[in-house]
Amino acid sequence: MTTELIRSSAVRLVRMIRERKISCLELMQEYVDRAQDVNKDINALVQTDYERALDAAAAAQRRVDRGEDIGPLHGLPVSIKDALDTRDFPTTCGIPQLSDYTPSRDATAVRRIREAGGIIFGKTNVPTLLLTPETENPIYGRTSNPYNLKHSAGGSSGGEAAAVAACASAMGLGSDAGGSIRVPAHYCGAAGLKPTRGRVPATGHTPPNMGFGWYSEIGPVARHVEDLYLGLQVISGKDDRDPDAVSAVLSRPDSVPVKSLRAAYYAADDRRSPTQQTEKVLTEAVSALRDAGVSVTERMPPGLDQISVTVDRLMSHFETTLDVVLPDINRRSVIDPGVVDRWICRVQGSRGGQDSISSGEYYLLTAKLQALQKGMLAFLEEYDVILSPVSTKPAPRHGFSEEEGNIRDLYYTLPYNWTKTPAVSLRAGTSPEGLPIGLQIIARPWEEDVALSVAKIIEESLGGWRPPAL
Repeated sequence: MTTELIRSSAVRLVRMIRERKISCLELMQEYVDRAQDVNKDINALVQTDYERALDAAAAAQRRVDRGEDIGPLHGLPVSIKDALDTRDFPTTCGIPQLSDYTPSRDATAVRRIREAGGIIFGKTNVPTLLLTPETENPIYGRTSNPYNLKHSAGGSSGGEAAAVAACASAMGLGSDAGGSIRVPAHYCGAAGLKPTRGRVPATGHTPPNMGFGWYSEIGPVARHVEDLYLGLQVISGKDDRDPDAVSAVLSRPDSVPVKSLRAAYYAADDRRSPTQQTEKVLTEAVSALRDAGVSVTERMPPGLDQISVTVDRLMSHFETTLDVVLPDINRRSVIDPGVVDRWICRVQGSRGGQDSISSGEYYLLTAKLQALQKGMLAFLEEYDVILSPVSTKPAPRHGFSEEEGNIRDLYYTLPYNWTKTPAVSLRAGTSPEGLPIGLQIIARPWEEDVALSVAKIIEESLGGWRPPAL
């Protein structure tokens, strides 16, 4: 196996295909061999069709040989989180009731990957209905961290982050409603991007919308920061089936005037403090930015703890809904308004406990979140980016407690879903136990290029992704 090849960036790989330095078939065979070698340990890829992928790679190479026009991902092996409809693979979202469901059409982001020439060769593992911080479900079991198999890969894009970090995939698609790309990327030492709300269509994602504004952003997962921009270019843009998706300018990260940037950073928030090594990694990243000419100030955005506390309260409403929905969920249920109407009646009939939320409280909580969002946008008028940890600690061991894994451990990531701001997570250091430590960079809405340019500085200075010993 050509180790250097499978560790290369997706940008380099597609360039090598265009320049005919490698063939599509050669590249696919390398990734198939690697996936078969490591997946038995990490259980990240849960649906694969290597034979079809190799056939597709051979066909892709014939197009190159004929001199035909090829797309920006031509011949690249790509994996897809098992929450995105993929027409030639089961799409289960970790739900036993969907174990036999194979969609007839791709999610919009998946279709765009194919149209760009990417070859989808597998689906990656998720928690049941994407709801827990440990990637494990009754259909496929548990995914392990490629840097220590006794530790978690995170959730809910844990299978995707583990596969990419272990070089079992060249690039992948994940989704993030509270940290579900960024936390697994941090745990597994990969790079991940949660785009601005509306940058990438959510069409074909299960669940399609978590309600009260909780929305999964589909984004790329890769080993190298430059690949995040490549993937985002492909999947961005309006979609007639997603009313939230729009067409917006996506500028190049290398065009950002770095020396004019202003950055804020914080280590501890109002409720949690990171490990000493995490703080050290953040300090090193701050130094790297200053060396690059970025103006950096230690300052925490206002209201972060209030966003998370407010969402925590709203979650009691959502959990009541799930008690009704989960027993009979199926693919038709999550897209059929009539079925949802019946669910609403059942949820209303199931309420009355001390944790239930009245319509008045629900309105006030959502209004409070909107006010906090405005406060964040005002803060970002003063600063171009915000730099923070992704989590208080590296990947925990499997079976970590409820207190370690509940919503309070998302206080670094969750607020930036509700403020609709883009955020990049990348590896910036290593814990004393040899586990990756990631940082996140948040930018203004629609300014993914700024977040990616800052991430690139940190990657070049502190090393970014490093191969696991697998």
